[in-house]
Amino acid sequence: MKALEANFSALLAHLTRTLRVTRGREEDARRDNRLQRTVDNFLADYQTGVTRDRAMQLIGDIDATLDDSNATDDVRQAVAKLRRDFRLETEPTSPVPEYELFRERLTAVKYQQRISDQGTAAVQ
Repeated sequence: MKALEANFSALLAHLTRTLRVTRGREEDARRDNRLQRTVDNFLADYQTGVTRDRAMQLIGDIDATLDDSNATDDVRQAVAKLRRDFRLETEPTSPVPEYELFRERLTAVKYQQRISDQGTAAVQ
């Protein structure tokens, strides 16, 4: 009987670990999907240019999709570089300079979180 209890305890512990890992992966996938949808919608809506004010709204939208995980730190850093490099906080009615480059870097942002997640998974 004790062997049966020990086996069930081991099984329950294994199932608990598996569920925890699966839940984490599902949360990561949902977060990645929200970020990707936000960026994709913006890129589809603004193909030729956008004001700095609207770009700052996008940055707020991106920030709202992020959680407090370590994986989002890289995304926050990339977004901060966009804000700084394209001077988004100045002259809000002016167009974003070098818009094609802005679009390229914005596209890279949506993959940054997935890359960070993969690096974290490799360490674990």
